[in-house]
Amino acid sequence: MSTILMGLGPHRFGLAAANYQDLKNRITARWPANKVIGAQPIYQFLGPDDHELSLQGLIFPEWMSGYDELSALRGSAAAGSLYSFASNLGDVFGNWIILGVESSEARFNRGGLPRRVEFSLLLVKGSSRYGTA
Repeated sequence: MSTILMGLGPHRFGLAAANYQDLKNRITARWPANKVIGAQPIYQFLGPDDHELSLQGLIFPEWMSGYDELSALRGSAAAGSLYSFASNLGDVFGNWIILGVESSEARFNRGGLPRRVEFSLLLVKGSSRYGTA
């Protein structure tokens, strides 16, 4: 049985499956500039903006599972739904939207299956205010 590190809705990321190597976390705030004559702009805080996560990882289809997971992730991105994101430690990070799935395949075997697949996901924190929570 493989060790699961994270789960995004029906998708699992683990050591022997869709293994992510990097997790980048980006939180921004809205601070528009108000132009003032003869002085520097004055910034006004309007609240939080996007909370984005970027996951980058590797799949070796000949040695471990996970290659089919990319197609499933693309399908989930196309569905336009919110997905619960949680860690193997029981931390629930809320609902997230899959904004993008990107992959790069290399070193193909005789059957045409790539031996190495790099993938990245771009997620943004969803709001229960609009859409399904």
